[in-house]
Amino acid sequence: MIEAWCERAAREVDRRSFRPLLLDASDEGDRRRLTEIIERASPSCHMELRGQLECLVKARNPTRKLKGEALADAVAQHLGGRTLERYGFWAYYPWSQRLVQVLGRPEFQELRCDRNHHKITRDEQARLRDQSVGVVGLSVGQASAVTLALEGVAGTLRLADFDELELSNMNRLRCGVHELGLNKAVLAARQIAEIDPYIDVQVQPEGVRPETLDEFLLGNGKIDLLVEECDDLEVKVLVRERARALGIPVLMETSDRGLLDVERFDLEPERPLFHGLVGDVRGSDLRGLTTKEKVPFALAILDHEQLSMRLAASFAEIDHSISSWPQLASAVALGGAVVADATRRVLLGRPLASGRYYLDMEERTAASAGSHHEPRACALPEDPGPLRAPQAPPQAPRTPGAELGVEHLRELAGYAVLAPSGHNMQAWRFVGHGRGLRCEVDRERVMTELEFGRIGSDIGLGAAVENVVLAAGAAGWVAEPQGFEPHTGVCDVHVHVGRHRVAAPDPLFEQLLERCTNRQLGQGERLGPEDRAVLAGEAEASGARLEFVDARDGLGELAELVGTADVVALQMQGVHADLMHGMRWSSEQAARARDGLDVHALELSATDRAAMRIMTRWPVLEFLREHGFGDALKEGSQRSVCSAGAMAVLSVPHAGADAYFRGGRAVQRVWLRATERRLAVQPMMTLPAFLARLGTSGEQAFTAAQRSQMRSVAERFFALFPARSGNTQVMLLRLAYAPPPTARSIRRALSEVFSLEARG
Repeated sequence: MIEAWCERAAREVDRRSFRPLLLDASDEGDRRRLTEIIERASPSCHMELRGQLECLVKARNPTRKLKGEALADAVAQHLGGRTLERYGFWAYYPWSQRLVQVLGRPEFQELRCDRNHHKITRDEQARLRDQSVGVVGLSVGQASAVTLALEGVAGTLRLADFDELELSNMNRLRCGVHELGLNKAVLAARQIAEIDPYIDVQVQPEGVRPETLDEFLLGNGKIDLLVEECDDLEVKVLVRERARALGIPVLMETSDRGLLDVERFDLEPERPLFHGLVGDVRGSDLRGLTTKEKVPFALAILDHEQLSMRLAASFAEIDHSISSWPQLASAVALGGAVVADATRRVLLGRPLASGRYYLDMEERTAASAGSHHEPRACALPEDPGPLRAPQAPPQAPRTPGAELGVEHLRELAGYAVLAPSGHNMQAWRFVGHGRGLRCEVDRERVMTELEFGRIGSDIGLGAAVENVVLAAGAAGWVAEPQGFEPHTGVCDVHVHVGRHRVAAPDPLFEQLLERCTNRQLGQGERLGPEDRAVLAGEAEASGARLEFVDARDGLGELAELVGTADVVALQMQGVHADLMHGMRWSSEQAARARDGLDVHALELSATDRAAMRIMTRWPVLEFLREHGFGDALKEGSQRSVCSAGAMAVLSVPHAGADAYFRGGRAVQRVWLRATERRLAVQPMMTLPAFLARLGTSGEQAFTAAQRSQMRSVAERFFALFPARSGNTQVMLLRLAYAPPPTARSIRRALSEVFSLEARG
């Protein structure tokens, strides 16, 4: 009997109703309807109009301190002969069977928001009532919507959520057990109506879907701001895509560490969604994911480095000890306040930049300081765009007998900067003068810890000088390097544009624009005998020696050695800092910096890239080193070496202070020849640079354990590549038959590296 009665009662109350019925107490037609409601429903009546009027007249007369008879007189004067029964409005709430007498809209809203003044001025309050805000996701979003209503931040609130209230939601949602099973958007709308029956609340209880998105954002006028708090990743992306197109700012609060996420699409129409953290993922790509499948995207959106420890740990337990990620009422309540504050400032035109703001209560109470975080570049893979080769510099006049001019020097410098450069830091400068170009190492850009002094920069300068020689010959000019001064890092190149002593251009010149680092994995094919012979011959003609390892067991051994050196590098704080300083984590960042390594050029899988982002944090590497871990860090290097057609070491005889400069010229010619033969080339500089430290003061940078490791590596390395007495191992090269690279390094503008010598 009880169950049948409950079912009948539930049918009599519309579970989707959320709008109160407003009846004008002075209108005869509305009064008749009011009588009908009282007779039919016997509602609970709340007649507190006198108290509201007393508060209103006191608020309008703050200097008079009205009370007692003076207050009664002020109320009577305000009524102007009207009775309380016929003043204001009656609000009927069918879902709760309550009937409440309230002031009319202007007076009600004036009084209800009176205590906002002057944190919000009356003029600002009036402006806010003309604004509309949409809230998608009324679980966490309920706190935001209700707080917006409490503060009077918007005159129109548009709410969307398809979900229904469950008991497990009641750890954070403001509701009662009698509301279980109620649509969450309807639940929030009812609460808002009970706070202010005059707020225009519009509800989409089916939630936001692709076909209803425009209705939500544009129906009855475009909303002025969107608060996005839904769990559906497809919807999260879809609403941002459309909001960006419409110029609607988006706020999100994640109920972890008080994070407020701001995307000012109204000011930045080209801003990437989620600050670029999910790359070019589209909403349709995320349809139908399970909770566990959502985790990588959720971690990217939330920025895993910034998660609270307990939330980060909880992600690992989804579908094991917990069914979804946790949320607390305290965090949700804080989020509602943060969103309301940010919404008010955006709608009033106050400054609020895109980015991320943390109000971490645990952190703030411990350190008395908050934080503002602008996310770094894309954590998930992004499309690097089409592969583009560099452009040839403008061609200078080829007039016989012409004098050496600025345009000749600029052209040669333009080819010089196409040379390889350690970590693409381009530690060089080119100074034009009356005799030619002064090519010099830019000491401010040398990565001293990674290079062990200046090894990589000297190699890069040698390669750049070789480019100058090749480019001059192709133009019919003569370029004569005058030798390298090791202490100053300078090589003067004399150029003669009027002498036509070059019989024919060196064919390697044609490869200057094509040459690049290619880290794509090889196809498992061993380097052919003809390719080996051609490359070895080029090295020999350049005064160098090229030795190969291509047997599978030899490559496996070398992979272990390269991997060990790379792990040691990551676990040396100074070297680690150099490496991470030169990383560019998005195509946009690489284009802006015009130096360093574009992450796309590393040819990493999504998993490897995620691991590398974690490795940017020095304390993580320090922990691994101190506890003897880190072998997993070898895997990328080992895969790369084992996929090679061959590994080759280029060395130069007669070790000396200019050995790496001379080696750089030889490396460039070998690399260009390999490019001509369509070989992928990847320099692996860490191992040779570390071997050069041994037996010198440079080995003191290693810990005792690392020193022992590297001595063992050196012994095994020279078993593979027997060193001739006095020779310097300049560079280790990975050679492979592989697809084209995904991305190429970008060079700094010529204006940054080329200048003319000042004349006294």
